Amino acid sequence: MAQPQPLKSGWWQPQADGPEASTKVYGKQGFASLFPTYLARPNQAEQTVERIESGFPATRDPHCPQIMYDSQLAYFVECIAQDRTPIPGGNEGWINMKILDAAYESSRTKRAVDL
Repeated sequence: MAQPQPLKSGWWQPQADGPEASTKVYGKQGFASLFPTYLARPNQAEQTVERIESGFPATRDPHCPQIMYDSQLAYFVECIAQDRTPIPGGNEGWINMKILDAAYESSRTKRAVDL
């Protein structure tokens, strides 16, 4: 049985193609990327990788301006300085982790997990 693959999510990813997000899919027979959008299929016999372009533009306009991220960080620092719980806070993060844990459990057991 195939093992579930790890899910990675975060505010900042050093390998992200843009300031907001990056989507990459790794499989046994290839690799796909979004921003830029393409599919890569290795050919072991020929020791090559076929890159299939999508035809979509290789770059994209930023969806959110940098000031949004600056404001979020300033708010977080202000909450720390004033001993306040930020919104969203730890409770929302805990709920997100419960959802991810349930998804992994469901993948492992092939059954729905009640939350």
